[in-house]
Amino acid sequence: MTTFFDDLARFYDLDHALVRDDVEMYRQFAAQAGSPILEFGCGTGRIALPLARDGHEVVAVDISPAMLVALRAKLAQEPPEVAARVQVIHADMRHLSLGREFALTICPLNTFMHMTTQADQLAALGSAYRHLAPGGRLIVDVASPLALLLIPTGEALSLQSELRDASSGRTVQKFTSMRLDHARQMQYITLIYDEIGADGTVRRTTLRTELRYVFQFEMHLLLERAGFTVEDVYGSADLEPYDALSEKMIFVARR
Repeated sequence: MTTFFDDLARFYDLDHALVRDDVEMYRQFAAQAGSPILEFGCGTGRIALPLARDGHEVVAVDISPAMLVALRAKLAQEPPEVAARVQVIHADMRHLSLGREFALTICPLNTFMHMTTQADQLAALGSAYRHLAPGGRLIVDVASPLALLLIPTGEALSLQSELRDASSGRTVQKFTSMRLDHARQMQYITLIYDEIGADGTVRRTTLRTELRYVFQFEMHLLLERAGFTVEDVYGSADLEPYDALSEKMIFVARR
């Protein structure tokens, strides 16, 4: 898992530059909760930095050293008062032990789906529970399984996006391939990034990972078993009700 995220780090900001729909949602939850905030799977700071700019203290945890190198580089470009609000921690969220409590814990953008066994799922949720103050909230954002059930189970490669890397001047084409095993609730994903130089030469990077999807009431039970009380399940970052057409499930649970 670590190798996948380290290799992905080079493309992460380019690939997620337009993924902004959930940032305002986390800002709203943070405004309600106050500080400190714990983020599982912070990556290069897509959510942590906006929260810190809002004045929140954020503990940003990630399993990937390369992602955290990128985050620290960004922090170095921030005003000192903003950078001082972010504590960067290299750790596995399943085995975290910080010895402090948080007002809010967030697990954005399918990070929880990298927990591919029930033991891993419960370990991650247990870690979140231990680190929340009484009454603190956990926000977990995962893909809706109902959307995945409509996708054919065979594997096919498709061009997902064509991006322009301003730093290198290269065009980057992203291809994706996904195989689904509905019996095991697993997605097997291949990402291919082709970096195309001005002279037409291509540098290809191929990454593979596995995700486990969860159903609504399965996730309810996992959260309850970890000690949480589920408050809401939303179907979008606009906090619309979850229904059969929703592309995601956003769980709000309270300790």
